Amino acid sequence: MTSPSITGTFRDQRVASESLEVLALGTEAFVESIEPLEAHRTDDPDAEYGPDREERVHLRTTPSLAAAESIDGVDCLVCQYPLASAEPTAVLERVRRRGTVPVLFATTAPDRAAEARDAASEYRWTDVVAAADPARLRDRLSHRLPRLAERRRLSVLSKRSFSGLELAGDAIAIVAPDGTVEFANRAFAVQFGADRDALSGRPWQDLFAPSAVGRLEETAIPTVEDGWRWSGTATGRRPDGADFEATVRVDGLEDGSLVFAVDALEQGQTGSEE
Repeated sequence: MTSPSITGTFRDQRVASESLEVLALGTEAFVESIEPLEAHRTDDPDAEYGPDREERVHLRTTPSLAAAESIDGVDCLVCQYPLASAEPTAVLERVRRRGTVPVLFATTAPDRAAEARDAASEYRWTDVVAAADPARLRDRLSHRLPRLAERRRLSVLSKRSFSGLELAGDAIAIVAPDGTVEFANRAFAVQFGADRDALSGRPWQDLFAPSAVGRLEETAIPTVEDGWRWSGTATGRRPDGADFEATVRVDGLEDGSLVFAVDALEQGQTGSEE
C-alpha cells in the first residue's frame, strides 16, 4: 500500500495559518472509509457544529507504524481498531519511543470500544472513537481529533512556559484565582527562604507583612484587575518571621491568576511605585 497525501479541510475558530498533520494507520479499506477527513473545532465541547474558519488537514497513511518514515511533526495518529498487524499496546509503546503523539483508536465495532479503552488506559494522550456506521465514525473523528491535538499542544506549551520560569533569574510565583500559590520557581523560594513544596497552596498574603498585604490589596490588585501591571515596594515576610524590603511587580493572567515577581532590595535601597 502506498502512502498518498490527502488534503481535507480543518475548520478552526482561532488559528488560520496552521495545519493539522495526521497519520492514519490501518488497512486501505479503513483509510478510504475516513476520507475525506475533516476536522471541526468549537469553543463549546458539547457542540457538534458551528466552526467559522477553515484550515487544511494533511493526511498521511501507512499500513503499519514500522512503515512510517517518521512521526516527527505529526499532530495525531488515527489508528484502526482492531488492527491485525499490531496490538494497541504495541502501537502505543512504539509511539512512546518515537515521541509524544496523541493516538485516536477508531473502530466500527462499538462493542469493542471498552476493550480499546482498557488497552490504552495507561497512555495519557489517547482516545477511542466508535460507530458502526463509517460515515458516523468519520463525523465523530472530525470533532474528537482537533480537541485531542489541541489539549496536547497546550500541555506542551505549558511545560515550556514553566521551564522558562524555572530558568528565569527573577523570583516568580503564580497565584491561582483562589489566592493560593500555585507555582513558585527556585529563585522565589530562595528569596523567601522557604521550601518550594511548602509554598504551594499557601495564601499569597502569608508572604508579606500585614501592612504590605493591605497596600497590595488596595492598590496592586485593583490595578491588575483593570488590565494594568503594578510595581512598587512591599515588605516581604519569610517563614521564620524575618521581614525584608523588596520591589514587587504584579501582573494578571486571563484566568484570573496573578503573577508576582519579587526582588529583595539591599539595605538602604528604595524602590518606586507605578
